[in-house]
Amino acid sequence: MSNRPPSAAGARRPGTAQRPPTSGVRPGTASRLASAIPPGSARPGSRGGSGSTGVALNTQIQVMDRPTTQQGLGGIKTGYRGPQRQIQDKSYFIGLLRNKMNEMAAEIHKLQAESEKYQHENSQFLLYEKKAETLAREIKDYQGELVDYNTLIDKSNIDMSINEVQEEFNQLKQENVRAEKSIDAIFTEKQEKEKMQLDMEAEMEQERQLADTLVAHMDESMRDGYYKLKTRSTELLQELEQQQQQLDQLNAKRADLEDEISVSHIKQEAVSLYEKLHELGKKKSSLEEEALTRGTPQEERERLLKQVKDDNQEIASMERQLTDIKEKMRRKQEEIRDLDSDLDEQQGERNVKYRELKKRQETMEEFMQSYEETKKRRTRTQNPTRGQHCGHPRTNESFSCTIGSSSDQRPV
Repeated sequence: MSNRPPSAAGARRPGTAQRPPTSGVRPGTASRLASAIPPGSARPGSRGGSGSTGVALNTQIQVMDRPTTQQGLGGIKTGYRGPQRQIQDKSYFIGLLRNKMNEMAAEIHKLQAESEKYQHENSQFLLYEKKAETLAREIKDYQGELVDYNTLIDKSNIDMSINEVQEEFNQLKQENVRAEKSIDAIFTEKQEKEKMQLDMEAEMEQERQLADTLVAHMDESMRDGYYKLKTRSTELLQELEQQQQQLDQLNAKRADLEDEISVSHIKQEAVSLYEKLHELGKKKSSLEEEALTRGTPQEERERLLKQVKDDNQEIASMERQLTDIKEKMRRKQEEIRDLDSDLDEQQGERNVKYRELKKRQETMEEFMQSYEETKKRRTRTQNPTRGQHCGHPRTNESFSCTIGSSSDQRPV
């Protein structure tokens, strides 16, 4: 405030002549205050504003803005602005900044206090939540005990013996054991499925990395084509998902409508009539199309004659084809009969050879079965004469002794 220049009341500007007072106001006051008074706020005829621009002339008066009182319409309250500082220097703006800084500091302090309050409440809420969970578990346990006591009271009221209660307890225990085993099996299966899922995800990641590697080693044109196809595939998948959602919504809407129709007989009759109407509409459309395509009677006669000729030609060609097919079938049947006769002859020769081979096989089997008995019988018949053969001259000695001494040699 010490830097404020002296006012016109304390010192007179150099080179300025003082005018004689005209309206009781000090010289220069009206000219200085003219800039401090807002436009349109000075009274009419004053020096702060022109005589033609005032509040009463510039104010837009509306009937709804004038409040109604007991004595009638009240006057419109005009805006009032008090005296302002005439010179806005550096200290003025510093003061404004300090005021704003003080307001911001107060607001920050207020927000910090609220934040601390919320944090405290949040910590208390977590404690209360844990305590509520503990109390809920205790309440659940107490409810279970209460159910057990109520069941026991009911059993005692109906004069049930302790053996029956024990039997029911054992039965429930066995059911609980079975349910526990089932839950364990389901949990084990869930773990296996999760493991399989992780393995499949790992395999998919490997395949994805391999695909990325292959794409990285592609040439530029092929890579661009791959990325375009991949983008197209993603778009198609999104479109498929949207259409699937629409289909699900339509199916749900259809189910709701079917439920509504099944309840009301009038709606069922309306649906049947609508279906009949739809079928009649289709028939009408087909008849209209046929009527549009139909020409004059002469044209219809020519068309029918042409159609008859075409049909006759087609029938004649089909008869010719049928005759050719019958002739081919006859030839094929003759060939089949010839082949059957040849096959019968060949089959007869094969049967004779088969019977001969079968007979030989039976002879060989009989020989192999009677070989041991024949060998023993021949051996018995040769044993009494073995010594006589050994006493023969030298020409037969080695041969006969060799036959007698070899037990596993086939007898001649």
